[in-house]
Amino acid sequence: MDPQKLSELIDRLGSASIEDQEEAIKSLGQIGADAKAAIPRLLDLLSEEHLQIFVIVALRRIGVGSPEVITAFVQFIQKPTGDELRRIEAAKALATLDDGTVQKSVTECLSRSEATTTRKSAVLALSLLAARGQNGAINAVIEAFHDRSHEVREAAIVAFDERIGVSAIPCLRQCMSSPDIDVRICGADAFQRITGNRFTGEVAESVLGCLSNTTPVTLCRALKVLSRVERLPSSASEQLLNYLSEEDADVRYWAVESLSRIDPLDTKVLKKLIDLLRDSSASVRGGAADAIGKNGARAKSAVPRLIDCLEDADPWVRILVASALGSIGSDALEAVPTLLRLTREDEDNEVRVAASMAVDVIKE
Repeated sequence: MDPQKLSELIDRLGSASIEDQEEAIKSLGQIGADAKAAIPRLLDLLSEEHLQIFVIVALRRIGVGSPEVITAFVQFIQKPTGDELRRIEAAKALATLDDGTVQKSVTECLSRSEATTTRKSAVLALSLLAARGQNGAINAVIEAFHDRSHEVREAAIVAFDERIGVSAIPCLRQCMSSPDIDVRICGADAFQRITGNRFTGEVAESVLGCLSNTTPVTLCRALKVLSRVERLPSSASEQLLNYLSEEDADVRYWAVESLSRIDPLDTKVLKKLIDLLRDSSASVRGGAADAIGKNGARAKSAVPRLIDCLEDADPWVRILVASALGSIGSDALEAVPTLLRLTREDEDNEVRVAASMAVDVIKE
């Protein structure tokens, strides 16, 4: 790097022109580690709100983990307010500037900060450190499964992706047998994200084992995890049926979504789904129609009720009902007259399209 050019760029950081400052900051970031002489001036500019995002990115690209830079970024994510994008970039920067002290500092942010935004940013930084092989970072992220904030727990779950990969599996397996329901559900969710559908039996067993005596919010979270499993064992149906009668519509909806992962559905479950086509919640009615449709011709007993539901007040429900009839196929022939009427008269274009597609499939 030409020392003269570097000196000129550093001088431009003091320009009266914001545009000139931005260009100088970007150029210094592009230079990378050779621009470390600019760090003191860049740190001074962190107090300028309009330049913060450019400075953070530049310092991350320069990648020199001086104590002053690390301290500045830790303080930045500790701010209770501020642009989420800036906070994310600061967390990313911390992960790239690690000199052995970052993990400790960020873990302290996670355990001590009262601000949800700070703890979320700390989770992001720790997940990036874990992806880089930092010992202990995975366990630090898992500690966030205990967090009092759903947002922070969700951030910890999402952190487990292909970047961390299989190295987290032993820890997550331990979580899946935890007596703490939140930890167990978070562990199963993260495990499912990493492993896909390779260990669906383990995920199902872990979650199904902790569904009793939980709040509606926790129950919904658990059922959401089950709904992402490619295929649930038929033995799960009896337990899931219990939640179709819950007062909370969200619980009923996610129970339906989970039941749709059982293939094939037995007669008892199918009958209950047909009953739910009259549920007070549109999301439950639509979910029931979708689950019925996934069973194709095996669900032909649902056709009369599905035809009635083509008159549902909610267009989203009508779309899913039409799609379900199409999935049943030729056994839904009696629905064709009503579907044809929808193609001509329904006020919603998407409903008309769905009805037309269903007719085409049924008549094939």
